[in-house]
Amino acid sequence: MADTRSWCPDEAIEQLTVRRALQDKEDPIKMAADIVKEHLPLATMSMAHLAIHSQTEAIRFQASKYIMDRSLGDGKDLRLPDNKPAWDKIFDSVLVEVDKITKEGQ
Repeated sequence: MADTRSWCPDEAIEQLTVRRALQDKEDPIKMAADIVKEHLPLATMSMAHLAIHSQTEAIRFQASKYIMDRSLGDGKDLRLPDNKPAWDKIFDSVLVEVDKITKEGQ
């Protein structure tokens, strides 16, 4: 079963207090950047998990869109070997899947 720990603000404040005490200089911007960098891989895995396994279609869509937007940008500059924009290939593959679903339903 997945770990479903809740975020506890008191524990987070305690951890920040310890972290500040262990640093040579107190620089809240650097500390915040360090925390983000430290947790980025786990946050990325979490977003990918939501994109694939969420029981809610809207959450899967939003997580997938976020990942694609962050990875591919707007897609204008991303070209495939055949010099077609990557979005064209994605769109074509979606159309193929829709066509399969439509034919199965008939």
